[in-house]
Amino acid sequence: ERNAVATGSSSTSLANITSLGTIPTDFYKGKIPPKPETTRIVASRGKNPLNDPFAMDTEIPNPVALPKYMANNISVKPTSTEEALQEIKETQSPQVLAGLSFRSRTGDSGSSRLTDTQTPVEIRMPLGDGKVAARVTPVNLNSGSVAQNTYSSLTYGSGPLATGTVNTPQVSGLGLSLAYDVNNLGLDIGMTPQGFQYSTITGGIRYGTFVNSANTIRVNGALSSRPVTDSVLSFGGVTDNRTNLSWGGVTATGGRIGVSKSFGVDNANALYANASYHAIEGNNVDSNTRTEFSGGVYKEFRQTGSERFRIGLNMTNFSFNKDLSYYTYGQGGYFSPQQYLAVSIPLSVEGQQEDLIYSVTGSLGWQSFNQDGSN
Repeated sequence: ERNAVATGSSSTSLANITSLGTIPTDFYKGKIPPKPETTRIVASRGKNPLNDPFAMDTEIPNPVALPKYMANNISVKPTSTEEALQEIKETQSPQVLAGLSFRSRTGDSGSSRLTDTQTPVEIRMPLGDGKVAARVTPVNLNSGSVAQNTYSSLTYGSGPLATGTVNTPQVSGLGLSLAYDVNNLGLDIGMTPQGFQYSTITGGIRYGTFVNSANTIRVNGALSSRPVTDSVLSFGGVTDNRTNLSWGGVTATGGRIGVSKSFGVDNANALYANASYHAIEGNNVDSNTRTEFSGGVYKEFRQTGSERFRIGLNMTNFSFNKDLSYYTYGQGGYFSPQQYLAVSIPLSVEGQQEDLIYSVTGSLGWQSFNQDGSN
């Protein structure tokens, strides 16, 4: 069993700039998770972007990150009628968006180490009461060179059955996706990048609605199939050049359901709970399953009319049936503990000063997990 205490913070200063999508939460292999290093530059004037079809909506929470429920419900309302009209105009107008995302993680060179660079370009058009979006995303993955020593040779690909030098697993491809959002319903379909060892059809449907007349109880549900983006092996798949055996390209297919209850002045506080179950499959990779339960509460303190402070308490528990975190043939190369528990106290401050929108978040967290190991 492993334990860790982590703290972290991030800040954002935006003026009519919005994200193209969520960078998937980093995943970790068999050790205390390091803090992921992430940089993102995105240019856009749109609001309420459609979900990123590459973002696995079953990601493992980082204890220093704001819980998804809180992150998805942070918004700064327009401070004038003119700004409100501008937001409506942007929603009803065609848009072209471009961005850059960079995600990196330390680890063993050639396996668990990862550098992920994406440069999405998206076109959005109004369609009926909603908006349709088509996205093209060039993706480059690099894990470095496999070390030329006995240990690395035995723990990668064909292992002791192979001899010779392992080539560097580096892949590039072009991802395609199409999405539609209308009212409380969202749909998307796409493909993991063409050019990877394996290209897989992905997609999802999500729906959320209030179930009481006071609009204080909301139920959300989602069905999806998403890539597991921990490593080059799990995201794109690899080939051991020594034996020409290929494996990887892992996807998680399943569902999630959540419920929240808001309360207090202006319903600014909330309780929430979520549950999910996913089957995890890959090419020439052993099958696996994942079950998750999470819940928490947050309270908002308004400091001024345009600024607010939130503090919360969040707990997440999930488990995988098998530990497939290694990189030999048949393994998945993704973090898959048999038990994982995280408790965090997230904090956030958001506000708007004229054209400047800012958000500062941080958290103190504790986590514990154990792995059975693999044969």
